[in-house]
Amino acid sequence: AHNVLPALAHSDAYYEEVEKATGRGMSLITHLYSGMSGVRRINARRHPGVIEAALLLNELDVELIADGMHVPGPMLEMAFRLKGAERIALITDAMRAAGTEHTTSRLGSLTNGLDVIIEEGVAKL
Repeated sequence: AHNVLPALAHSDAYYEEVEKATGRGMSLITHLYSGMSGVRRINARRHPGVIEAALLLNELDVELIADGMHVPGPMLEMAFRLKGAERIALITDAMRAAGTEHTTSRLGSLTNGLDVIIEEGVAKL
């Protein structure tokens, strides 16, 4: 109604919850694999999560941080094989310290953001 498309990121949802959101118009998974649920075991049963839904539901496009640090090569390959190039956007997770020699920085607002350390080119909380 307002031309807003929801996306899902950094979620602990179950597969069925992602499926339900997809049925209500969600079409994008942001930062695939980063801070999101995968298969988990509850009692003796395994339950798929966001990662499995992202890879299996044809209605979903995914964004992948392809910097060689956030997601290992085999996981990038798995996403490519399951989603195909047309359903994947390669993105960056860069922030203000990207490309500098800084070893510390601030993520988000300079006044209210979070302090981070920079190791091997990646900002970490």
